[in-house]
Amino acid sequence: MSILMQRLPPGLRIIVTKKMQEEEWSLDKLMTIFRQELETRERANLQCLPSSKSSYQRNKPGTAATLFAGLHDTTCSYCQGKHLSAHCKTVTNVVARRDILKRSGRCF
Repeated sequence: MSILMQRLPPGLRIIVTKKMQEEEWSLDKLMTIFRQELETRERANLQCLPSSKSSYQRNKPGTAATLFAGLHDTTCSYCQGKHLSAHCKTVTNVVARRDILKRSGRCF
């Protein structure tokens, strides 16, 4: 372990030494300390970043708006008619509907 400790930056070496209270150091304990330190530093860095995400989200329509935006221009998945797929009277056979969905790469 002393070879590994010599390779660590001084700041990280101090943190590891503070947290390793036992005489016997284990690699598992060392890896846990590294993971905790990394997570702590990542959280600290996220708090220091400028809030550019909020301006990005302001320009983006909300989820509900996105879902309902296409309701006025509805096209049937089966016959390409101007109605909801659930109301299609052209393709009524379940097997035929499934085949159409498979060919067009849609979920069914």
